[in-house]
Amino acid sequence: MIILTGPLAACGWAALAARLREPAAAADFRGVAAGMAILLLLWLGTLQAVPKVLPGVEGGARPLLADPAAVPTFVWVSAGLLPLAALGGLALLRAAAVGRVTVPTAVLGLAACAVLLLWRHGVQAGGVAWPEYAVTAAPRERLDAPSAELLALQRDAAGVPGRVAGVHGVLTPGWNARLGLEGLSGPDALMNRRYRELTDALGLPRFLDWRLIVETETLARLRPAWAMLGTRYLLDDGSGRATLAPLLPTVERADLDVYRVDAAWPRAFFVEAVVPHDGVKALAARVLAAEGGAFAGVEEAELRRPEWRDLALPRTQTPAPARPARRVDLLPNATRVWIDAPAAGLAVLHETWLDGDLRVTRNRAAAFW
Repeated sequence: MIILTGPLAACGWAALAARLREPAAAADFRGVAAGMAILLLLWLGTLQAVPKVLPGVEGGARPLLADPAAVPTFVWVSAGLLPLAALGGLALLRAAAVGRVTVPTAVLGLAACAVLLLWRHGVQAGGVAWPEYAVTAAPRERLDAPSAELLALQRDAAGVPGRVAGVHGVLTPGWNARLGLEGLSGPDALMNRRYRELTDALGLPRFLDWRLIVETETLARLRPAWAMLGTRYLLDDGSGRATLAPLLPTVERADLDVYRVDAAWPRAFFVEAVVPHDGVKALAARVLAAEGGAFAGVEEAELRRPEWRDLALPRTQTPAPARPARRVDLLPNATRVWIDAPAAGLAVLHETWLDGDLRVTRNRAAAFW
């Protein structure tokens, strides 16, 4: 009803009333009825009528027509009554416009059609018939209630930046920001191409195309990849304890289990040499091979640029352990890093980036990046 009101208001209620008085309105009515019938059949025969499957939830969705006997009678009755109420309301408007019924009769009939269409959406109504089928307000949970898991995670992190991911359907991206936790993905309108290419090359599972999902089945194999993305903590609802507990140290067990990824790459670090690679697939293969901790991987084509040649940094395939930054401050539109550099080398900030979107200073002087 709300969706239909917009186009009707745009076209004009007066124009609608005038159209209903014309002989062509009968053909309009038949066209609307045919369109609703097609939509109803599509609704019954496709997955659009079934709630979407969530990650970690067993059992796939099936069209209602796949097993009609398993569908409650209420659904079939509603599937018939709702289109009839919508078409009946339109027919009453047409009849009132041409004088076939009185205005009071049309008003009563339209009210009855509206009740049939909208009674299930009396969200604040109490004592509604068939409460199992009505959209009634449920008891509200305190979303701002203190969380033992969150407090334990914050104590363990001790202010060191780190990303947090949930196993399967735990910790929906977006809500993590409300909790002050950094995540790995989100339903953003624009995606970073390099980040997408890297996560695809690493073979990280996705849900709804945009959401990166940690799976217990693949965690052991992909643990170096999650570590490379700086994932310091994993949250689980307890169902994956048999897999996670042997792999990762447990920080807390409450409503959720909190695990720490000790191998997570630091947010910023210092290296004295770079590790050349032939592209994102080669970089991902090296990460998954678990050949040690953090390193500075630079594509061969990038190293041929004059700026890199002037730096004259050593190249190696067996890098020494990276030196984590002494301190990292995440500011509203900047990141401040304290690094102890015992020799010439490279400071690495482990963040996504775009060409020309950063301004880098070293000891308050402009620096190459």
